[in-house]
Amino acid sequence: MVKNEKLTPDKTRKEKDPWKFSFQNRFTLKKDSIFKTHARLRKDFEYEHIINTFAIDGAWSDETKWETNGELVTNTHVTKKWALSFGNFARWGLTDHKVTSQHGPSSSYMLSDKEVLSLSYTANLAFIDNVWWADSYSISGGYRLSAWHNVLYASVNPFLNYARSNGFRQDPGISAALEAVF
Repeated sequence: MVKNEKLTPDKTRKEKDPWKFSFQNRFTLKKDSIFKTHARLRKDFEYEHIINTFAIDGAWSDETKWETNGELVTNTHVTKKWALSFGNFARWGLTDHKVTSQHGPSSSYMLSDKEVLSLSYTANLAFIDNVWWADSYSISGGYRLSAWHNVLYASVNPFLNYARSNGFRQDPGISAALEAVF
């Protein structure tokens, strides 16, 4: 997903901004609701109209307990308001010892300087018995609002998940998050 701090890249800089620290709390409402909190370090690198975002974080959730996550997202801007992305995410479960990855495209549209809509699809893989398996597929939408001076963000994300553990049957849900970026 494109971060809405600045959607159009500045051609004069190769490295965007210093490392950024963020803290996020997310509540997901579905059949089994989940609370998750994480701290993240993120760095953006750009080349002309492409921004690569690298991030690593540590997280705790009441579902998976302690985990660490890494991501590399490549964004390209079709127009000043519309961006396409492809994300690669990895999760290492420190408590449940589960290794998973997510891969997929997304599209973001900037409604205003403070609001972004997004749509994404991900294929989620899990490393089980030394083999990568399709673990789930998900489709999600998103609304992200810069609530206060590009420091405080709020987001709402409805989604449809199709998990292997549920026979790939549809499992709808919605998540809401509050994030502070420093």
